[in-house]
Amino acid sequence: MTTFALLAVVLLPVLSALVIALLPDRHDDGKQLGVLSIVFTLLTLLATAADGSTVTVPVMRLSFWAGGFQKLYGLVVCFMWFVSALLSPQYFHGHHHLKRYYFFFLICLGFTTSTTFMLWMN
Repeated sequence: MTTFALLAVVLLPVLSALVIALLPDRHDDGKQLGVLSIVFTLLTLLATAADGSTVTVPVMRLSFWAGGFQKLYGLVVCFMWFVSALLSPQYFHGHHHLKRYYFFFLICLGFTTSTTFMLWMN
């Protein structure tokens, strides 16, 4: 995974959640929000499939590493989130607060992927 791809895996879901939170409210039964969450989840899955790399954040004493088991686990996790994103628009059709649901859906995806690739620095 290149450095850019690893940063995309960690930051893309959180940034996409912020994009969804800043979108104006529309009454289209959440179809656009569902499509956006599917696209953002697919991009995260594709970024997870790249080659191994390490990113270090010295201020927070964290290091993100993608290799071996972390990469395999990250692919499985992102695939499961992608399938959930595919099924969400149909399941939540007509429900209220879809914007809030997709915001927290993507935030949880971001936290899941970041803890998958996170290592503490000593």
